[in-house]
Amino acid sequence: MTYHIFLTRKAKKQLEKLEKAIQKQIKEKLHEIENNNKPLYEYDIVKLQNEKNKYRLRIGDYRILFEYIKQEKEIIIFAILPRKNSYKI
Repeated sequence: MTYHIFLTRKAKKQLEKLEKAIQKQIKEKLHEIENNNKPLYEYDIVKLQNEKNKYRLRIGDYRILFEYIKQEKEIIIFAILPRKNSYKI
């Protein structure tokens, strides 16, 4: 159950602005999701209310917001934000 993870241009910029330690933590988690055979529900992922195919992944004080395309097993990350800003989109 391998997933393909893509970051939008905006998400890449948000990731680059973070401290190196947080960047490393996020990259390691995304690499784990991409290469492990565990289903997504085994990670700290929750569907966003009133949104179709949009979810959030919690990594420390940061939230990774993404769209999941089930047929192609693609995860398109559109935002990497601190918790306090992540639900104001």
